[in-house]
Amino acid sequence: YCVFAVVAGQDDMPDFIRENQNEFACMELMRITYLEEEPAKQLIREPLMRENRLAEPPFQESAVDTLYSLTAGSAYLTILLCANLVDYMNAIGAAMAGEAIVKSFLRTRAFGRMSFLDESIFEPQLNERGRPELKEINGKILLEVARISRTTGQASLREICAALPGEAGINDALDRLVQRNVLEQVTGDAYRIEVKLLERWLLETRGE
Repeated sequence: YCVFAVVAGQDDMPDFIRENQNEFACMELMRITYLEEEPAKQLIREPLMRENRLAEPPFQESAVDTLYSLTAGSAYLTILLCANLVDYMNAIGAAMAGEAIVKSFLRTRAFGRMSFLDESIFEPQLNERGRPELKEINGKILLEVARISRTTGQASLREICAALPGEAGINDALDRLVQRNVLEQVTGDAYRIEVKLLERWLLETRGE
């Protein structure tokens, strides 16, 4: 006669639990984030194989590697990319996608005039639920990390602060972006964006 429940929330859930400690005291907390590499690649390969009863995946392994490197294992972005890639393959009459087709797809459909990517796609990274006041500083920090990383692969705290003179709350915002797996803290004071699709989108749309 016990009652069992699974309560799922987004990244503001810890704050919500702290505000309602009595109600959640008996619950075990489990953080769920991006998929590991092999499950993420299975998500790229297997749905199409099952749906179309294929013996082999319609993506070459180099294409699978590229898609995974862009999404960092985000299930949502993986499904979004694959669905649009299949539409592109159908449009050009391709039964198999290799590295060349994926690059053409990214250039023309992900980042070209016909792009399906917009700010709403990256809302979970740019805007922390329950903290709308952080959207502006998050966007500024992520853009500067993307810009600086073009040459070094990462951005130091000193470089970020130099690019945003007079901006308040940078350290706190960086900590929260790391906690939410938007940024990866490479060393003590160096950061890079986890989802390369977001990084490239920022540079394509806001980089100049």
